[in-house]
Amino acid sequence: MALSINGQTLDYYHLEQPASRYLPGASAVTMADGSVAYTGFPIALWDYGFISGAAYDALRAVCPGASVGVTVTVLLDDMTTEASYNAILIWPEAESIQRRAKRALQFSLKFLLLETI
Repeated sequence: MALSINGQTLDYYHLEQPASRYLPGASAVTMADGSVAYTGFPIALWDYGFISGAAYDALRAVCPGASVGVTVTVLLDDMTTEASYNAILIWPEAESIQRRAKRALQFSLKFLLLETI
């Protein structure tokens, strides 16, 4: 198994491995005893210093609007285990995307409401 979106590996989208973050819940709550518990659905974040124009176009074909339902395989917080989920892919806000020399700089994909497949 490899990181993927809708069953297509990162190579299909002209992407390298992202700086990947997995959060086991939407928010962390400090309990009365000082321990922390996560609430809500897990979240996955893929951060890139930049992506090529080809990668941008391939991802935009998957998510032509602000968000879209996808299947995604992500790296969990142990950094070795991969898991597949149904999720909502959130496209970065327009003002956060810096385009230069046919690249998108500081590009991040957010996957919300991860549900185990």
